[in-house]
Amino acid sequence: MSKRRKRRPSVNAMLATAGTVVGLIIGVITIVHFVLPKSQQQSTAQISVGDIERNVTFAYYLTRAGSPSGSLSRAMLNRRGVLVVLHYTIQGYKGKSLPLRWTMFDAGGAEADGGTAIVKPGTNADGFDGYVWVHPHGPARYYVVATLVQPNGQITLASKRTPDFAGLS
Repeated sequence: MSKRRKRRPSVNAMLATAGTVVGLIIGVITIVHFVLPKSQQQSTAQISVGDIERNVTFAYYLTRAGSPSGSLSRAMLNRRGVLVVLHYTIQGYKGKSLPLRWTMFDAGGAEADGGTAIVKPGTNADGFDGYVWVHPHGPARYYVVATLVQPNGQITLASKRTPDFAGLS
């Protein structure tokens, strides 16, 4: 009977196998990095309160927001309210339409006013100011909650509550 000797792989064969494994790992990482959109890799949003300006006209709000007054009546343009300046820092949503919802509550937590808008970042890392105008009735204390959601409108990206502010007499 003859005995078979175990053959050990050569150093070159082991290096070739290791190189193949490393190449496969690098290939997978590269594919994941380039195939997945950047917005899925790093998507974040933050809202901060820049300022709260009381007793401003709706016309002033439109001017600050860069919106035309169109055919609004003089009475509507002269209506007084509160302008909330919000600063957005958004990463990974270039060109996406992000719904913004805001609600004004009185000190007791009852909803008093609100609205919606669309925020559309121009770059993958964007920061800009946005404006919310609310009409508080009476001298009570109020606050606004602004919420930015994903394009599907279902998942909250960021939410911010303003400090309390006095209504208008």
